Order: sequence, then structure tokens, then C-alpha cells
Amino acid sequence: MGNEEVYEILRQKIDESPRMDMPKTDEIMEILRMRFTPEEAEIGGYLSSDYYKSATAEEVAEQSGKDVEYVRSTLERMLDKGSIFWLNAKDGERFCLMPVFGFFEIPFADGKNDPETRKLAGLWEEFFRKDGTKSLTTPGYRWARVLPASKQTIDIQQKLDQKSVVLTWENAKEYVKAAEEHGRKMALVNCSCRVAFQHCDHPIDACIAIGSAAEFFIRRKKALRELNAEDTLKVLKRNLESGLVLMTNNMQHGQDFICSCCSCCCGLLRSVVEWPGNDVVEKSNFIPVRDENLCTQCGICIEKCQFNAWDDNLNLDEEKCYGCGACEVNCPEDAITMKKVRDLVPERNPHSAWQQVKR
Repeated sequence: MGNEEVYEILRQKIDESPRMDMPKTDEIMEILRMRFTPEEAEIGGYLSSDYYKSATAEEVAEQSGKDVEYVRSTLERMLDKGSIFWLNAKDGERFCLMPVFGFFEIPFADGKNDPETRKLAGLWEEFFRKDGTKSLTTPGYRWARVLPASKQTIDIQQKLDQKSVVLTWENAKEYVKAAEEHGRKMALVNCSCRVAFQHCDHPIDACIAIGSAAEFFIRRKKALRELNAEDTLKVLKRNLESGLVLMTNNMQHGQDFICSCCSCCCGLLRSVVEWPGNDVVEKSNFIPVRDENLCTQCGICIEKCQFNAWDDNLNLDEEKCYGCGACEVNCPEDAITMKKVRDLVPERNPHSAWQQVKR
């Protein structure tokens, strides 16, 4: 089997992930050649892009006809490079390919800025610019969602108003506390998008990996540090005060990340702002409401909004607004409150969400 054939088989396997298409373009094929040796690409072609079909080294060896020790060492080498994903399952270590988001991110999580990393970033930038619109469009279920925030639901010092408590999956504070109570690890990792594209000066040490994703980053020594719930909320509060948008998996329980995103670097938010018509990110159920009597027209809400939803006269365009709450968190006069206007309920857990995305 020739080198180009093994890379094409690998591309097709990654393309099977429902989260995002991986079309055959010059940029994608060059990225694959940079990320995998021909030997690694061949072994990768025996892995699934479906987490629920991950394989052990022994299973890959049986399918490929290769020696199990050769397969194991090749898988470990790919893991060290961040080219594949690892799960600590009940029956031992299992391996799978990553969807495009995941595969794109890991090489930049180290924060490197060497010539090879800059070349890789340039290839991804060109790919997103040329093919982002069709690649980021998914049928039916949106697999990412904005996590709404307010001063009450993000500040560890503030008590929740019991009259306005929202569901756990709509409440950053309660969700983070629940993750800790259920023994799910949390880890701080670099924002791969800002490391890669460098279009702004928002914080880079900003994204939270949770559960199996946190275990992956910690195990592979790619996490900046492990966090508890209090540490996590401090990071998220700082990110919101910088004007970043909290985003997570579109599900009620079992999220594996909380990203803090900007619309100039993040592929998902760029798909909303730069490439309208994509169907990847779900809005939160909230919109900000401004109290004209308290508002001093300082314009901070305009400055902080990643979606350009506030105009110069402080009128809100509800179509553009994704209900992130950055304007509420940053309003110095407490003139903005988040109001629930929808009742969109995401799938309950990772498996049910995955099944919806696959349709």
C-alpha cells in the first residue's frame, strides 16, 4: 500500500466523525503528512473516529495483522504527538481517532511557537478560510452550545437567588461543582485557537478539560495544571471579564470541556460571525435585558460582545445574540440582567447527543 493511499484511508476514517467534515483538500492532506508518519497513518486507518468504537492495541493488531508490540509502540508515539485520543476504559486502555475539533487542537495545546507549529497553523487557517463553511455545517443537532453566565452563576462569592436558579446544565457554577462532586477531574489547558491563530490578546491559559478529556491532558502532560471547582470558577470568571464566551458540549450532563472563545480565533465562533449559515453552535436560552434607568451608556457591553449584537445606540439585535452573558458580567452598573426566553433542552448525556449528531 502506497503512502498516499494510507493517508487517504486515514482521512476518510476521520471524515466519518459526524462532528465536522474533513474533505480532501491540499491543506488537509499536508496536515495529515505533518501529523502522521506513513507507518502511523497505516495504523491510524484501523481506528474509529467514534469514541464508542475505540479499540485496544490487541484489537488493532488483530485487524492489521501487525505485531502487537509494534502496534502498541506506534499508538503510544501517536499519543505523544497528540494525533489520536486515549480512553482509560474499564477493560484497559483504548484508542480512537479524534474529530476535526480535537485533532486540530492538541498540537497547539503545548503553546509552542516554532516554525513547524506556525506552518501547521497556517494550513489550518487556510483550510478554515476556504472550506470552513461547508465543513462546519452539520445536519440536525448542533453539537456545541453557549453556556450562559451571570454574576450569580460564575462568582464563587455570590449566593444564588433561589427565585432565578436555572437548571444545572445552564449554570456554570453548579455544573462545575457537580463535576467535582462526581469525581470528574478538571484541568486547565491552553486555548489552541489563540495559540494557533494569534489574532487577539485574550488569555491563552483559558480552557477547561473535564472528565476523560482532563485525564487525557493530564496523562499526556499537556495540561497546565489540575484544578478544583473553586480554581475553575476563578479562571472562567476572569475569562468572562475579558469578554470571552463560554462554550461546551450540547448536552445536559457529561460535558468534557468548557472553552472560553473569541470570534477572531475560535473556529466555532468564527463560523457564527464570519461564515453565517452554519449549524454548529446552539444559543443559550437567555438574552440580556438592559435597564435604561441604571445604564450610564459606558459602552462596555458593546466592547465585550463577541457577536456584535449591541449597536452604537445600545440596542440589542436578538438574532445576533447568543446569550453568553459577557455583557451582564462586565456591566459596572448592574444594568443588564439575563432573561430566560427559550426552553431548548439538549440531549441528556454524551451517548444520546452522539446519536443525534450521527443522524
